Amino acid sequence: MYSHTGFQDAADGASHQGLSYLAMTGSIPHTVTYCPASAEEAEWAMSEAISRFAAARKAGKMPESVMFFCGRENFPVSIKPEGASYAWGKAMIVGGGVEKATFGGQLGPINLSLSITKPGVVISANGSLVAAAVKAAEKLVASGVNCVVLNNAIANQPDIETHKKLIEQMGGKLVTVEDHQMTGGAGEVLVAKLAAAGCRPKVKILGVHGEFGQSAYSADELYKKHGIGVDGIIAAAQSLA
Repeated sequence: MYSHTGFQDAADGASHQGLSYLAMTGSIPHTVTYCPASAEEAEWAMSEAISRFAAARKAGKMPESVMFFCGRENFPVSIKPEGASYAWGKAMIVGGGVEKATFGGQLGPINLSLSITKPGVVISANGSLVAAAVKAAEKLVASGVNCVVLNNAIANQPDIETHKKLIEQMGGKLVTVEDHQMTGGAGEVLVAKLAAAGCRPKVKILGVHGEFGQSAYSADELYKKHGIGVDGIIAAAQSLA
């Protein structure tokens, strides 16, 4: 369990930032890199990981190791929509302009038989930037840009089925965003795996472009500088819409 990736300890400066953690750990065999979007999800995911580990050992199998990267600054208590349920390995819809009725009353792990009539943008967010993506989606919808926000928590093993289905139904447009270097991050992994599955959307990958971290009063200041905060997400989605 690690406290954070990226700029989530901005006040302590670059030596306390983890802009390369996902790239360094995501390629380790039999290892899951999990970035919860809230304290509630972190608690659920840790319990689920321990249960899965114990079940695998009991069955005589080699369990996966799970590395958790959480958040420090403005980490939400919960971001799960009312009535939704967590499911290991499944991306959860947490925001955007899709009504509950479209999903049979549930905005959690999605019903893949859904039908979306208005094209838009899929926003796939990781870790501490899921909350920013939800705020950006509210402003996008208010301005007339349809979008759906997915919580892509497992950076190196993304839920390709859900992403692919939504991207196809939303018109083939995708924005990914994370508090991490763009190289080797959740966005690059997702796009590569989607391409291997025959899905090649028009995409904007938001992350840090090969720069070291630096001190700031808050992570939000660095998010704004690097174009990965609320305003950056809105601009990327509008450029695709």
